[in-house]
Amino acid sequence: MSLRAAVLLIAAAVLPATPALCASPQSLGTQSGKPFLHASSGLAIPDNVDGFERGRASDYGTSQSDVSFMFHDDSTKSTSTVYIYRAGIPNVSIWTERADAAIHLSAAEHYGTLDEAGRQWARFSPWSNSPDSALRIVYPVSGKTTSATGLIIAQHGAWLIKIRITSSVLTAAQLDKRLGSFFAELNLPAPKDASALAYAIQACADALPGKKAKLVQSGNGDEIMAGALANSIVLEVADTQPTSTGARPVIYCRDAASQAAYSVFRSGGSREAYLIAAGDGGATLMIGPDAGARMLNPKSGAYSVTLLTTDRQFGFVPYQSMPAPRQTMDELGSARPTYIRSRIPGQQKEIQIVM
Repeated sequence: MSLRAAVLLIAAAVLPATPALCASPQSLGTQSGKPFLHASSGLAIPDNVDGFERGRASDYGTSQSDVSFMFHDDSTKSTSTVYIYRAGIPNVSIWTERADAAIHLSAAEHYGTLDEAGRQWARFSPWSNSPDSALRIVYPVSGKTTSATGLIIAQHGAWLIKIRITSSVLTAAQLDKRLGSFFAELNLPAPKDASALAYAIQACADALPGKKAKLVQSGNGDEIMAGALANSIVLEVADTQPTSTGARPVIYCRDAASQAAYSVFRSGGSREAYLIAAGDGGATLMIGPDAGARMLNPKSGAYSVTLLTTDRQFGFVPYQSMPAPRQTMDELGSARPTYIRSRIPGQQKEIQIVM
């Protein structure tokens, strides 16, 4: 995802009139009768899964950091899509909540009326070494041609796997069962490290302060590089062990500043840092103490703002104190990055300073 696409995606959450710019998908070179190997994750996607036949395969970029595979089952008038992507933080609980929100935002136009009372939410174990680490949500639907819709999200190392199934024939109970059998027949290998326990995110006990923060005066190239290196190291550690120590989850709560198009999450209810998950495609804003500024000056109260897309990391001019989530969203659209760094697996992580 490009910076402009990510910024417009996030800006659209605050300014609904702003048209979101979606990356034009590129076709992946699949072959009929053969699985497609997604080299970066090591996951192979068969051409037929649980009675679903694979169709279009797309790369929403150029690095296969965000890919999808469409499937269809004509006998039950059902479609399925498998997504493999790098989120800013590959936390199943966070992105299941965002995917659920996306279903609600598009239901009236694409599906019909969601039966909230009939909603099914469940944890399940995608692999033996990762018990209860994935989430599954299913809704009965009425009012249009759709009878049920649902999803599964699981973590595989630094990658997220999302499966969406929508049907015009299956009941919610049948679709729920089909999600499970579809995932099982993908026959994906277990990740090397255990994925963390998934959970339903709860509201935070309090709200973040809404005081407006001032930007730090722009630094020179050396200062920007120091900040970029220090903050990248912090994020690199989070990327390699993103959600757990062993299999214990990092518990996030939902801040009251959350809206339909984006959510604000705080690790352990922290009042010193937060993240904003925009849409349901992985774009993440990380706001926290600026590691670079505090390395140069331990008394610094600066806060960094970092945008993580599926394939890149963008740094921005830090704030003198912690900005409120709404201020962060309001000002990002007009902000220019100070540095750019690749997140593509296997690619050199050189930092490009933007002056």
